[in-house]
Amino acid sequence: MVDNPDGCPMNLEKRLESLSSFQNAWSGTNDLIDEELPISLRNGAYELCQGHFCHASSNPPYIITVVELPSRIKNTITKSWTHPEESFCPYDIVMDPSQDLIVLLDLNDSGNP
Repeated sequence: MVDNPDGCPMNLEKRLESLSSFQNAWSGTNDLIDEELPISLRNGAYELCQGHFCHASSNPPYIITVVELPSRIKNTITKSWTHPEESFCPYDIVMDPSQDLIVLLDLNDSGNP
């Protein structure tokens, strides 16, 4: 963690308050947001990374769904995106939200990645 990173608009008091909120969130469940996602995890690959959930269905129609999970600390709401994938059936998935990157693994006809 860097103290007073360049371009940070918060003063010391606000940064300490934000850090305290973040630490307190790990010690209890007071700030949990209970929300159901309309995604079936029975079929397909999924990944949870940096507050983002991604699911790639393995049954037609193949659909990739990305959900940015809500956070009171980051002051974000739930956002979701879907993308139909018609060229192949996703077998596995890896993502890096900091790079806006999603990598899908396909199986060829022999069943090998």
